[in-house]
Amino acid sequence: MSQAKLAASEISDRWRLELSERPSCRDCTIRDLVFCGGIPNRHLADLEAEHEVLQVAEGHTVYLEGEPAGNVFLVKGGVLRIYKLLPDGRRQITDFALPGDWVGLAQDNRYVHSLQALVPSTLCEFSAGQMESFVTRFPDADVALRRQWQQNLIAAQDQILMLGRMNPIEKLSNFLVRLHQRRERAGLHGNPVYLPMSRSDIADYLGVTIETVSRSMSRLKANGLIVPLDRNRIQIADLDMLRRQAGW
Repeated sequence: MSQAKLAASEISDRWRLELSERPSCRDCTIRDLVFCGGIPNRHLADLEAEHEVLQVAEGHTVYLEGEPAGNVFLVKGGVLRIYKLLPDGRRQITDFALPGDWVGLAQDNRYVHSLQALVPSTLCEFSAGQMESFVTRFPDADVALRRQWQQNLIAAQDQILMLGRMNPIEKLSNFLVRLHQRRERAGLHGNPVYLPMSRSDIADYLGVTIETVSRSMSRLKANGLIVPLDRNRIQIADLDMLRRQAGW
């Protein structure tokens, strides 16, 4: 068994928290952003009892493309990479999952991509049956879930546009602005932008080379749009100009 396969198989035993160890859903910082916000307080005990909470270590593979897909996951904390491998071994990162994001897209009951933690992350794990039960019982939860999947579809369409039509500077600007927005939406600090992903990760997401990412970063810095603070943080110095650079 490969190391990646081993990592994926260990998650059920090593990373699930006991019910007594979990934080209360009532105190969850992203509850109002996701379908859980549509579940009344008096029913939160049902929600807590009917899903698992996973603590995933940095670099740990949650699931692999092609594995049987029994569950979906809600990112409660951390950052994870979502990626696919091409037949020749090249990697395409399709997104970075942040708090409030759903992951676990499947086709024919198999995951269509792989999921790996970039930093220590916390996930809420639901079976399809559990999700169906909650959205059937609580219409507000159903509305919130549909709204979130719609946002995911829009984001996927935007990425198609980015990969197909934007130049490298526009791509990087778009990536930084969207990351800023997503973190703000999740109630996190959007500026400085937190970048736990490597330059290689960013390149595989934007569809360019690592050297192109570095040159584009330098160009944005020279133009006064960003200020790198350290390895994982970039200050957006002029958000309006960066948006215009991204074609917004």
